[in-house]
Amino acid sequence: EERLMGRYRGVGPEVFRDPSLAGVSIEARWTFVGMWCFADDGGRLEDDPRMITANVYPRDAGVTALEVTRRLDELADEGLICRYQVDGDRLLHVPGFRLDGSPWQQRIARSHVSALPLCPRCESGGDLDAELREMTDQ
Repeated sequence: EERLMGRYRGVGPEVFRDPSLAGVSIEARWTFVGMWCFADDGGRLEDDPRMITANVYPRDAGVTALEVTRRLDELADEGLICRYQVDGDRLLHVPGFRLDGSPWQQRIARSHVSALPLCPRCESGGDLDAELREMTDQ
């Protein structure tokens, strides 16, 4: 199994002013931004609160997977993340992760095609992955 590697991600000032983040707790906001570092280049990651806790809160023994589950629920209720299942695997993604004009848009210099399946509700076109495949085939 491939080891999860963190990535550098940017947080611009517009993130702090975004009204959708005002609808969630400060703890959920920190979880949201922390997840970006462990999401793939399409903004997808496994919906596994234990792994998210271990990665985002490695030195915070008081933060439990149950608390992170509640934070993920908050984020999903606000539409900040989308949770989905494909072939029994629980996944999530950040809508707008690569979308121009999104407060959490990530500009990634050397993108990699995601190993995780697209969200059937939000990403059925798969344009980003198709573009990345074309770039890597050349």
